[in-house]
Amino acid sequence: LERAKVEAFQFYSELEAAKKTGPQKRIEPPQEGVFYDRRMQGWVSLFWRDGRPQSRCFSATKYGFEGSKMLAMAKQSDPVNGVLPVQGGAGTPIILKEKGKTSYENKYKGGPTGLKYK
Repeated sequence: LERAKVEAFQFYSELEAAKKTGPQKRIEPPQEGVFYDRRMQGWVSLFWRDGRPQSRCFSATKYGFEGSKMLAMAKQSDPVNGVLPVQGGAGTPIILKEKGKTSYENKYKGGPTGLKYK
């Protein structure tokens, strides 16, 4: 335990020497409804779609700091399409939407030896 305290104190003194112990820089939002979320480490875009508020977070780790900021601003200006292509949601598989069949009947078909997976 004492060794851990000594190492922590050493690390803190290294941070002080590099002047990294002060308050964090404030990241100014480029426009209203777009801001940087430090916890999520990405730019968040707030917008309205179909009369409902929506939000999207663009990772600075994945797209880079400036790239994620540009994506967030583009999403706010065009909330339907944005810049990135999106894949369709999961939803209910079409085979399960057929009328008259239960999910059990859709998943299995009977045979002479019992139930077999499709």
